Amino acid sequence: MADVTQQILLAIASSVDQWSADGREASFRRWVHTIARHIVIKFMAGVRRHPAPLGGSDAIRMLIARIRHLIDEVMK
Repeated sequence: MADVTQQILLAIASSVDQWSADGREASFRRWVHTIARHIVIKFMAGVRRHPAPLGGSDAIRMLIARIRHLIDEVMK
């Protein structure tokens, strides 16, 4: 999640000179919200396409469970 936060802050910092008040209340907040929303949507789409691989303790637990299952099958 830190990467997403950094992307949002970078996008805001690099395009703040393009923002202009539209005369309505909270225009800057709406502008920041729009930028953040788009970056989060892109991030979530990437997570769905490329889920994080298992590693560390999760991978070990999965392997142990698989080995136990195979042993149970052989012992039947």
